[in-house]
Amino acid sequence: MKILPRLLSLLAAFTLVAACSLLPAPNAAQPQSKALQVMDEPGWVIYKAGRYRYGPSIVINADNSIDLWTCSPGTGEFAWDYIRYQHSTDGGKSWDPDGEVVLTPTAGSRDSYAACDPGVIRFGGYTYLGYTSTVDKRATDNEVFVARQAAPAEGSAGAGKDDGADWEKWNGGGWGGETVAQFIDFTGDPLAYGAGEPAFVLITPTLYIYYSWVDAGLNQTRVATADARDPDWPAHLTDIGVAIERGPGEDSTDIKYVDAYQKFIGVSTRQRFGGTSSLQFYESRDGLKFTPIYTANYYDKHGLHNAGLSGDWQGHLDLQKANFVAYALQDIDYAWTNWDTYLNPIRLYNGELQTPESQATELFDAQAVTDTIRMTSEQDIAAERFQAERSLGALEVYVTCSGLSASVFQFELYRWQDNYASTLSSTPLITETFHNFSGQAWLRMDFPALPAGEYLWALHNPRGKAGMGLFRTEAGETRASAYWNGAEVAGDYLSRAYYYPQGSRPTETP
Repeated sequence: MKILPRLLSLLAAFTLVAACSLLPAPNAAQPQSKALQVMDEPGWVIYKAGRYRYGPSIVINADNSIDLWTCSPGTGEFAWDYIRYQHSTDGGKSWDPDGEVVLTPTAGSRDSYAACDPGVIRFGGYTYLGYTSTVDKRATDNEVFVARQAAPAEGSAGAGKDDGADWEKWNGGGWGGETVAQFIDFTGDPLAYGAGEPAFVLITPTLYIYYSWVDAGLNQTRVATADARDPDWPAHLTDIGVAIERGPGEDSTDIKYVDAYQKFIGVSTRQRFGGTSSLQFYESRDGLKFTPIYTANYYDKHGLHNAGLSGDWQGHLDLQKANFVAYALQDIDYAWTNWDTYLNPIRLYNGELQTPESQATELFDAQAVTDTIRMTSEQDIAAERFQAERSLGALEVYVTCSGLSASVFQFELYRWQDNYASTLSSTPLITETFHNFSGQAWLRMDFPALPAGEYLWALHNPRGKAGMGLFRTEAGETRASAYWNGAEVAGDYLSRAYYYPQGSRPTETP
């Protein structure tokens, strides 16, 4: 819909604590229950801002190719947004150049201004494409629409392709023709955002329809159901009610079903478009009421909004597939509506949530005199090799930063290989960037349990900004092995480890 600021590594919730004034407090403790655990890994940009491709609906095909529908620019004042389709055959690394517009608004109809926020599902011989639109030029009073097209035969050439042909829009009593009708009607304040941003899950024969409902004082994800055997299911919805009471600045929730765990999982963005935006994950047993399970903070990415989860054509997430979460980014250096689209691999686990011990194990001699090590070049790397005595759940490194402008630390955690060079050339277990902070503080990194063994953390100043650094002991007992720009040096950097309690059985990342 029309772009307005509307009412968003490893499972790492990285937090600066102590004197770092611009970052929020650590995430609230998660409930101690058997809950899904999400591991989000370093990803990549799949659309570089020139305009936008946001609100992704992602389908992974049987041959592991990926279909992607997003909201993209329309023609201007009277047709704000079009739905665009792209295809990838290499795990999301590359895509059809610019893709293809497959659904547009119908002039003079109920969806005349936009076709955006796609949600895709396939059943009963048809592919259905849900979307948001409005007849209000203020981009408010939105409603939910749906179109369908005949699905290709399973296993046939192009079974996962969308060429934009033969989409029939719901007309209020059937499919196609000149009339276009909403199937979820917004009944609130016409100056509010309204209803929109649909997502679908099929658990035969029940179709679950999730959608945003934003009214005066309300910011919700709601759910309705329908019988998927009914060809006119949009006319016969059962309104269930509120599935999620959303948090501050939280936007659309994309939802999938995980058969292996018999749970629904959802993702949204919180504080959308902000400097402290994040991904919020949810779970549900029945698909009707959801519980928050994990918040993923990305302090190196500004302005997250409108996330989508990968799944199959029925809205199920297969743990045997490579799965993803995608979202758009409003970079502080880009003009409004110039948004990157980012793709993050994710993995799911189901188990007892554990938290590391509150007492840290220091990886340095606390009685030793310390020196400040300044990182003045973008080539400077401080690193520490250490032995994790048992299941490792968090690390902290003490840093200093004297200015806010463009202040950046980049952190990486590696499993130790034969030597320093081999370790740094391997794939990091965690990669994260922190920016816009000042003072002296412990940089804290929480993650799913890593098994006992040797690791190496590395810290960079990728912009070479003056006034940034960390601390190293001059003498005393050495508890780890410190490196500066690849050479082993005396002393230890001020860092500490947090282990899981003895006797606990957290699910360890292999």
